[in-house]
Amino acid sequence: MEAIALGGSVELERASLRGAYVARDGQRLPIDFQRLLRQGDLKYNIPLRTGDVVFVPDNTGDQVFVFGGVIGERAGSGMVPFINGRLDILQALAQAGFGFRERAQGLLSETHVIRSEGDRGTLFIVDVDRIVDGDAASFHLLPGDVIFVPTTGLTDWNLAMEQILPTLSAVSGLLSPFVQIKYLRDSR
Repeated sequence: MEAIALGGSVELERASLRGAYVARDGQRLPIDFQRLLRQGDLKYNIPLRTGDVVFVPDNTGDQVFVFGGVIGERAGSGMVPFINGRLDILQALAQAGFGFRERAQGLLSETHVIRSEGDRGTLFIVDVDRIVDGDAASFHLLPGDVIFVPTTGLTDWNLAMEQILPTLSAVSGLLSPFVQIKYLRDSR
């Protein structure tokens, strides 16, 4: 902590603490800077040696990726940045453009979060509907997480109807006079 304080170049609100590390003799030391600096866990406050390098990158590259549901059809899909080093699943979906319509068309109860750490990946199935309803705690994201919202059967129908309706409107404009003529003729 002293080295970071004396260095003077680390702004905690712009620091990517998950990406920070201490390098010693070509190896990264297992130091959780998030717990050390944000939670005050002093077991990670190790004494430094000559030649140690403390690396704390900025958080401008910290983001999650959101896709699926109808989000791919909307301008808000894609990368969502972290705010002050934090982001939960509701914030990410809101920033990506999920609203009332998308909630009805995306299967939020089976939202997938894919997290990769090192050479391993973990899949979480998050019931976002329960979080929205206040029945479950929020799910906090980590930089690089991928959020996928599966579509519902209703979504597929709605997207098909959005593509078909303009054609039906044009065709019905042509057919209406004939339908009206047939109705008038049959009603005589």
